[in-house]
Amino acid sequence: LAGAAGVVLGLRDDVRRALDDRERRQLLRIRGTALVLVFAAAVGFAATAGRGAVWPLAIYFAFVSSLAGVYLGWLPKVVERRYLADAGGDAEGARQRLRERRLRTFFGWLGGAVAGGAGLLAGLYAAGQLTHF
Repeated sequence: LAGAAGVVLGLRDDVRRALDDRERRQLLRIRGTALVLVFAAAVGFAATAGRGAVWPLAIYFAFVSSLAGVYLGWLPKVVERRYLADAGGDAEGARQRLRERRLRTFFGWLGGAVAGGAGLLAGLYAAGQLTHF
């Protein structure tokens, strides 16, 4: 539930500030894709509980890799037109702001991936699953 809330709240400002209907639709597609990823990972974790560490680790790797593609690849392409429009003709300034956003997004993704991975490993260790490969 917290992951889904993070997706919805994290994209809320972008959806609200969308340049036009085209951008809004694309952002809603991104949000829907990210929500599917969150729920698919949750189902995968539940389905593999107690079966060793390989499947949960594989699911987690696929999950964070997919989120990287969505937030570091797809999302910047969607919002680029708005950044250019907001810059009022200053294309280099818009590109710089987009680079800064990508960097902040990367570090947010990295922090979440490390914290989530640490939590997964701690949970697997506490459940005695790290010895079952």
